[in-house]
Amino acid sequence: MVVMVETSPRAQRGVRVAVSLVLWRSEPRHWRACLASLAEQRPPFEFLGIHVNEGADELVAELRACCVHLGLPDLLITSSPENLGYAAGHDWLLTHLFGGESPSVDGVVVMNPDVIATPDLVAELVSAVARRELAATADAANAAPGPLSALAAALATFAARALNER
Repeated sequence: MVVMVETSPRAQRGVRVAVSLVLWRSEPRHWRACLASLAEQRPPFEFLGIHVNEGADELVAELRACCVHLGLPDLLITSSPENLGYAAGHDWLLTHLFGGESPSVDGVVVMNPDVIATPDLVAELVSAVARRELAATADAANAAPGPLSALAAALATFAARALNER
């Protein structure tokens, strides 16, 4: 089952970022807290994709209602009767996020549903990627490759922040 809901008007804000969440037997208190933290992102991200492994219609409806209540951006919720697994669930979402049915995005933040994001998480990741892209451009001009890809830099920044906050 695929449910697409537009909950807010999309504005042109430069870099368009989506967030991808995969749930499987996730505690409602965890994913509710995760969604609430995503609602606090400044600047906000553009699109939210959620896949529910072994998802029931009631849970999909509850997720949709929670996202709409929190004022989260455009939303795609998919579910499968079986557990696709974490990676395959994100792969399914990414196919839809970058497919013709959904808005085009420049990047995706892949998260667990029990993560509490700081309000500047998306901004920090975009900034880290931009710094690495500028560094890679400068390195290419000097014919010397940069030490990390933009994705690796963003993941390293995210991992460092998550570890520091525990």
